[in-house]
Amino acid sequence: MTKAQPSGRRAAKCGYRATGNGARARVSKQKAARPAVRQDFVRDAIINSMEQGILVWGPDDTCAFFNERLHHVLELRDSDLAVGMDRKEFVRRCEGRGEQTSKSAEEITEATERGESFSFERYLRSGRTVAITARPLPQGGHVVTFTDVTETRKLVLELEEAKQAAEIARTQSQSALTTEKRRQQQIHNLSRLGEWLQSCKSLDELYDVVTAHMLRMLPGTTGELYIYSNSRDVLDGACHWGDVPALDHIHADDCWSLRRGRSYIYGTDDVEFVCGHVDEQDCSDSWKGYFCIPIVAHGDTVGLLHVKMKAHEREQDFGEFASIHDMRAFAIQCAEQISLAVANVKLRDQLRDQSIRDPLTGLFNRRYLLEALRSEIGRSVKKDKPLSIISFDADHFKRFNDNHGHDAGDAVLRSLGELLRKHFSADEVNCRFGGEEFVVMLPETDLDTARKRAEELRASVEGLKLRYGEHTLPSISISIGVASLTDECCDPQSLIATADAAMYKAKDDGRNCVKA
Repeated sequence: MTKAQPSGRRAAKCGYRATGNGARARVSKQKAARPAVRQDFVRDAIINSMEQGILVWGPDDTCAFFNERLHHVLELRDSDLAVGMDRKEFVRRCEGRGEQTSKSAEEITEATERGESFSFERYLRSGRTVAITARPLPQGGHVVTFTDVTETRKLVLELEEAKQAAEIARTQSQSALTTEKRRQQQIHNLSRLGEWLQSCKSLDELYDVVTAHMLRMLPGTTGELYIYSNSRDVLDGACHWGDVPALDHIHADDCWSLRRGRSYIYGTDDVEFVCGHVDEQDCSDSWKGYFCIPIVAHGDTVGLLHVKMKAHEREQDFGEFASIHDMRAFAIQCAEQISLAVANVKLRDQLRDQSIRDPLTGLFNRRYLLEALRSEIGRSVKKDKPLSIISFDADHFKRFNDNHGHDAGDAVLRSLGELLRKHFSADEVNCRFGGEEFVVMLPETDLDTARKRAEELRASVEGLKLRYGEHTLPSISISIGVASLTDECCDPQSLIATADAAMYKAKDDGRNCVKA
């Protein structure tokens, strides 16, 4: 039984026409074609709206398809690419625009013929960069995508530059931090050196401090400190650090730094000369350089600091220092600290000498003798050792002054001072007690030995020949009293009083003799 056909408006709505079987067949074909048309439209819309350019090379190496975006991405004219164009012709045109080299074209051709994937970048005349990726198709040929990566590459470059800038900043910051740490350490070392130097009571203590600190603050070096002698004709070797001892003496003309009045560095310039106080061997393989630094205090050169460096310290390794010049700058600061300390100690010694020494004879004065006696009495009592003193004055000295003048009298007193220094050691304190009276303290000396020493002194004075100007002065004599430490005579005043009493007894007995 045949199904009844719809009629009227119902038939038109369902897609049938009341015209027979042929009309119905045409309507069915149109309905079948509509999905395919819609699929092609969607596909083309998607491909043409992509940011990438797309190009398909067919199995015969001709252009089979490209999307609308491709011309924009590659900056092509309409005539530069068309469906059916041979790939080699397309490549030739790219080479002509300078976007591709013949070498890269050959590499791409070889990869294409082998059916391999490949990627490369093309640099357009406008400065844009395009990343190109080709993948083989199953039926032959390649599909190629073209992506504008100009901004990406720019961002990558900016990121790399930012990383490099950050690394440079980090390196500079680290270098600055290291430099600051070095500077702080140097300041700390200089502060410690200055503190120790200012605490020194004598030059010997100062030299010990210099040796200990230089060995630690200038690692890998050896050096010496030279100080001008009192006569200013030579510099005496005061101390050294390292394994090379200081010379006993050097002359100022031997050192280029002293002659030029500024620090001198050897081992860094094309034209340079070795100082006369430096052994040529010190500038050989093991020691490659040195510097000399004048030690100046209050505008006066008081000495020389000489520092030698081992070969590897000169070339690259300076410990806390960035370079040899950094080390020299620090050594100059050390020299400044040393110079001030030396000047202060010398000034202190001069002031002390002025307070404890007699300016005419150079012997100790009454004040120093009393201090020394007090200290030595305590030591002698503690160790149960003897202690004696000799007290004397020149006989008829007032008459001598009246007859020959006070200048001649001063010459006599100076001669007595020189004679005392010859007869007695530094531990045996020689003192001008006042006027023409002198006292000598003899530690660990009993009364009999002191009497013998006094007699030797008396005989030497009696045989003394004195000249003043062109004249020979009359002979002089001394009267000597000797006293020793006892239970009853156990303080400076009583010991001196006992010796004075013995001296006056010698005068009463005719002078020029020794009494105890």
